[in-house]
Amino acid sequence: MRHLCVDFGTVRIGIAISDSDGRVAMPLCQFRNEGDGKAAQRVAELATENRTEIVVVGLPLNMDGSEGRAARRVGHFTARLRRLLEIPVVTEDERLSTTAAIDALDGAFKGAARAERLDAVAAQMILQKRLDAARG
Repeated sequence: MRHLCVDFGTVRIGIAISDSDGRVAMPLCQFRNEGDGKAAQRVAELATENRTEIVVVGLPLNMDGSEGRAARRVGHFTARLRRLLEIPVVTEDERLSTTAAIDALDGAFKGAARAERLDAVAAQMILQKRLDAARG
């Protein structure tokens, strides 16, 4: 089952995708957030183009597990996606995914080169966590 994952940000949105068996997550792309409506439409197009069967949206919970302003905004974005897609759209805890992505990229990329990849790699981290948990 192919998954698409969204690391939603107010500036950039990172996208990752799984292999067709739903075992390995890979960064796909990232793009500038030019408004939640346009962003939701772009994600819906990517999900359709890539024949995904489920969309996972990273949910930025506070470290204590509570939902703050950012999580509520992601909730609104997720609701938009659900209206655009006929496949399941679910959320996944994304705490520390950006930190893990920075660590993963730190040795190979710096500055602008790292920024160009960071959100897509964060989405990859979120998605791989979900895929691993599903396999047990």
